[in-house]
Amino acid sequence: MLQVSKRLSAYEPHIISVGTDDYPLTEHADGIYHHRIKISSIYRRIFNKLLGIDPYSYAKRASRIIERIHPDILHFHNVHNLIPDVLSYLSYKPVVISHLHNDFHITDSKGVDLILTCSEFLSSVYREKLQNNTVNIQSVYNGVDTETFNPSLKNSPLSLSLRSELRIPPDGKVILFAGRIAHEKGPHILIEAFEKLISKMSDIYLVLVGEIRRTGRQNDKRFLYGKDILNRCKRLGGNVRIIGAVSPEKMPYFYSIGDIAVVPSVFEEPFGMVAIEAMASGLPVIASKGGGMKEYIINGENGLFIDAEKTHTNV
Repeated sequence: MLQVSKRLSAYEPHIISVGTDDYPLTEHADGIYHHRIKISSIYRRIFNKLLGIDPYSYAKRASRIIERIHPDILHFHNVHNLIPDVLSYLSYKPVVISHLHNDFHITDSKGVDLILTCSEFLSSVYREKLQNNTVNIQSVYNGVDTETFNPSLKNSPLSLSLRSELRIPPDGKVILFAGRIAHEKGPHILIEAFEKLISKMSDIYLVLVGEIRRTGRQNDKRFLYGKDILNRCKRLGGNVRIIGAVSPEKMPYFYSIGDIAVVPSVFEEPFGMVAIEAMASGLPVIASKGGGMKEYIINGENGLFIDAEKTHTNV
């Protein structure tokens, strides 16, 4: 939202989002007006969890800001089910765009003038879900800022410094994974393949970049999965680097230290931002065949496809 809004500064873009302690509730920066709604943990605990109600909802607070701004177009970013509540509080009807980047359970498009998705694959999913609706559904591919993600960073001082910080020798080959450390993203498949590779090659390094849940309850599947991944990596010794979550500003430098990027998802990625960021950074990509990635990766030309589930079985 931020990067697109910067390019729309002539149209007075406003972004309404959930606030955190790191940012002011209102701000005007780079030609964008930011409105951040703070939802405290106490509010969530008392009203949402204990009482099961939401008397001062995000939708209600957002609608008050919208009424004050009175925009011509409302662009909902990946929050389709929030639309009816927001519209119910408004005194007028703006043009409503629902921009979807994931496969959500949606059965209605009431009040929506246009649905945008990030791939033709995802558009077809929603055309099937909403076949009894008359809403227009179109695909607009995600893009990459090629000034930020580009091959020229490869031997930059910050890139070389990052390699040194991670204790990866200059001649070491880096296999990069970027994404949530979660089952659907398939890092377990990559780790099993890496275990086979390292028995034949000693100068390779696996770098895992992404949020990993290190604490949680024993019935928390995401926590248990993360714990298993950590244990597997520990058994592989010093050729694995688990980075955790990094800021968007640092991500281009992680691509710059990579020699190949792997996207081993075990579900159909609606688009796959990691793949195009890696490609823009000059990395060859190995990816699961499916979803939106089939629309821009040409097997054997600008990437290689694998069947992640079959690969997992045969590793």
